[in-house]
Amino acid sequence: MYRSDAKVYECTTCRGSLDLIDSGVKESAGRVEEGTLKCSGCSATYPIINFIPRFVPITSYADSFGFQWNQYAKTQIGGDQKAVSKNRWEILNNWTGDYTGQKMLEAGCGAGRFSEIALDLGVELYSFDLSRAVDAAQGNIPIGYQSKHHLCQASIYDIPLPPGMFEKVFCMGVLQHTPDVKKSFMCLVPFVKPGGELAIDCYPKERIWNLFNPFHLKYWLRPFFCWWRPTILHAFLKFWMSLFYDIKRVLTKVQLIGELLGKLLPIGIIRHRDGTLSVAEVKEIKTLSAMDILGARFDKPQSIDTIKQWAREAGLEMVDIKLGFNGINALMRKPA
Repeated sequence: MYRSDAKVYECTTCRGSLDLIDSGVKESAGRVEEGTLKCSGCSATYPIINFIPRFVPITSYADSFGFQWNQYAKTQIGGDQKAVSKNRWEILNNWTGDYTGQKMLEAGCGAGRFSEIALDLGVELYSFDLSRAVDAAQGNIPIGYQSKHHLCQASIYDIPLPPGMFEKVFCMGVLQHTPDVKKSFMCLVPFVKPGGELAIDCYPKERIWNLFNPFHLKYWLRPFFCWWRPTILHAFLKFWMSLFYDIKRVLTKVQLIGELLGKLLPIGIIRHRDGTLSVAEVKEIKTLSAMDILGARFDKPQSIDTIKQWAREAGLEMVDIKLGFNGINALMRKPA
């Protein structure tokens, strides 16, 4: 973080202003690498570790995500993967062009998959994540964008920033993995400026009969696997995803019965995107996807009607809502 960031962040205990304690500060290339923020009101302190202010304990219910995004810090970053992410971004919010001078909030940044896409628009971006994924995101921001990117480790329920600060707020791939999805949504609303927009996505609720569909194995397996230690779960999934991938590639070449049998393997469609990804890269993506599905402590899909109701309760105007990349895509505006 930069020294000037201390005047922007707020105490999550009393919402007081913060000061950077001069003793023990370690700086590098004009940024604070290590130090402590102290509240001028209640005297609460928050450590700065690896350039990132930490407003929550290092461990949480999101430990699995923190592990996976540090393990696969570059998997969804750059090249063909960035093109896929940008397509998902534009389908959700249609924020393209020049937004220089605007401030944007990213709730749940993960490894920074969408951070660079937002920064490409010229905005001042504030990102946070509950997990240690922020350390992966820190390493994925291009040097030329670092002065425009402000990163912290924080909870969606206690965002350490002033309300009404942002023209744009987005939360992608996060809400369904929080303990209370409605509360998480409502916690984002105060940070949108009047006339500003909020963009979110969320897993859609499956029809009741799909819960008993053998092809929807995550509903059967996740309650068991989500309690495993991330390191053990990763080693287990890495082995089986690689094996399933190899078997499925063989089965899909067998006429008639091969494709049907291949669907029984919980690995999804195997696709190399017109040859741009190697076998190793596809296996890596499959393992990451399996960690995302099975390692999440919470997985709470919602319905389009429910999200519309939340928007009405929050006083937001619905700009667009539809099924998209990650399930339900919703773009809302706060009346000016």
